This record gives sequence, structure tokens and C-alpha cells, in this order.
Amino acid sequence: MIQKSVKKISLLTFHRALSYGAVLQTYALINELKSMGHDVEIIDFQLPFLPKIPTGIWSLKKSFGYEKLKKELVFYTFRKKYFKSKTKKFMSLDAIKKADFDSDIYIVGSDQVWNSRITKSSLYIYFFNFLKGVKLSYAASFGTDSWGLNENETNRIKNYLKDFRALSVRENSGQEIIENVFGLNAKTVLDPTLVWADYSNMIKPTKYKNYIFCFKVNYDVLFINKAIEIGAKLNKDVVFVGDNLKYPNATSINNPSVEEWISLLYNSDFVFTDSFHGLCFSLNFKKDFIMYNANKERFTRIDSLLNLLNIEDRVYKSASDFTENLNPISYGKVDELLNNLKINSQKFLMNEIA
Repeated sequence: MIQKSVKKISLLTFHRALSYGAVLQTYALINELKSMGHDVEIIDFQLPFLPKIPTGIWSLKKSFGYEKLKKELVFYTFRKKYFKSKTKKFMSLDAIKKADFDSDIYIVGSDQVWNSRITKSSLYIYFFNFLKGVKLSYAASFGTDSWGLNENETNRIKNYLKDFRALSVRENSGQEIIENVFGLNAKTVLDPTLVWADYSNMIKPTKYKNYIFCFKVNYDVLFINKAIEIGAKLNKDVVFVGDNLKYPNATSINNPSVEEWISLLYNSDFVFTDSFHGLCFSLNFKKDFIMYNANKERFTRIDSLLNLLNIEDRVYKSASDFTENLNPISYGKVDELLNNLKINSQKFLMNEIA
């Protein structure tokens, strides 16, 4: 899938987030664009409100604690290994606005780059208000199914979006926001982790066997109890993955490397998660899974993908409304739908990067 003209592409996304999904979607989009024959660099912008990392190992340990330090190092190591082509680091809004960019194409996405509750004062940066050139969004997400900004903010963002060559979003709800709020056209495309599906260089064997992979953004008692219950019904061990975990009757793995995280999911027999990218990799590796609806608003992107693949029943919604679907997923039908969506997503990139 090589295009005739090599383009220099600058990518703005959440590559610095301490999140498995954030760094893996960055990795996936970079590799997909490179497979098309393009040169890709990351615009190395750090959201100003993020804490500045202290210098020195002892100040790090004092400021963050051991597990926080370990988590920082996990993602630092991954970025250093896989994200080699980056601009200089921009630590402020003024710095990035003063920078000179010379790429052929600028892409923002994927992930929740248009979620104002995350970007805060840097909101407009993620609508490329600081540069001129050919701009695209790829699988950008608002992180919500409703629009909450005021009229002045909305009009300002509309003017920025009108300057894009093409818009694509990750959820149907995002497409509706683009069309209904801004009066513009957008396509719904797959998250990059589902378009670029080769993670063989990261996957290693694990010492754990016959287990359920359990991953939640913020663990709660209901999730833990349900995971233990599913494990008992399936006669499998329960492995909780995350940070600061320690639970009876289960194995807890604190802050694994990104490669370990993906290997643990790959080698598991079943997945129980509330994570969008946990869902994406379950689909990539053809895992049976149940999605946990911990937050209705955050669940929008998960609902959208499940509905597209006709597997919306794989959800645990609440303690009072739950039909446990532990039967195997029919991946023949799912893969057919997923492959069509993948082809359309690749076509969007190939057609707009011309």
C-alpha cells in the first residue's frame, strides 16, 4: 500500500499521556502512515497543566512514590524506543505558536484530542490554531456525545475546522457533533489500533496461564467482585492489571510495561475491561470479552464501536441490569465488518494525503 508521493507528516496527539491506549494509538497511526510510504514526526507538545518531572532519581521518588515513578518510566521507555522522530519539545502555548513548521500534511488525532475537559486552556492547539498548511483530523474524539462549549468558543472552533482539508472522527456521536454543531462534514473511521494490527514485535509469552485479563481505568468494588465471579464461572484465574493493585483471590500486576500489557491481554482467555483500547485489542486478538460500563459518558466510544460490529450485547451495564454473555463471539461476522471499516479508514488517509 505505497503511495507515489512521499509526504512529510506532522502528527499531534496524546503521545505523552501515561496511558496504554494513548501511546499504542500513536504507535499504530505512525506505522500505518509509514506503511503508505510517508515520513512521520510527532509534534512534541506537553499540555502545560501536566506536572513537570523533577530531575534526579531521589527527587523523582520523593515527589511521585515508587509506583508513580515506575509508571512514568514505563511510558518514557516506550516513547524513547518507538517514537524516534519528534520535533523539539514544546512546553507552553507561546512556544508552539512561535515555532516554524514545514510539513506537507498536519494530522491531529486520534484519541480524545477534542475533549475540552482534557485539553483545558490548550483546547485550540488541537484544532491547529497555531499553523498554516494542509490539515486533517484522523479519528479525533470529543470524548462525549454532546457539545458543551459556549457560542464564542463554538464559533472560534468552527473557523479552525473550516480550514481543514478533511475531517474524520472516531465515533458516530463525533460525526453528529461536527455536522449538527459546526455544519461541516466528517467521516467516522476506526481507531488506529484497529487499522494497524501487527503488534508481533511486542508480544511475548507470559508466565500466567488460563486467566482472565482485567483492566479498568479506575478500579471499583463492583468491577472487582464481578471479575472474581466471572473467573469462578469460567474456572479461570483472575489477573488485575493497572497501578497500586492488591486484591485477595487474584493476581495483581502493577504498572507493567506497554509490551507486557499487550502480551498479558494477548495470552489471556477472556477480557473484562472498561477501556476503549482494551476493547480494540480484544478485537485484534479475537478475544471473548465483556465491557464494563463504569461511566456513561466515557462509554460512548465503546458503544459506537460495539454497535458498528453488531456485538452490543457484550456489555455489563449495572448490577441490576446485566445478562452475562460468556459465550464465544462469532468472529467470522465481526471480522468481516471490521475489515470493511478498516478499508474505508485506510482509503480516507490515502485519498486525503495526496
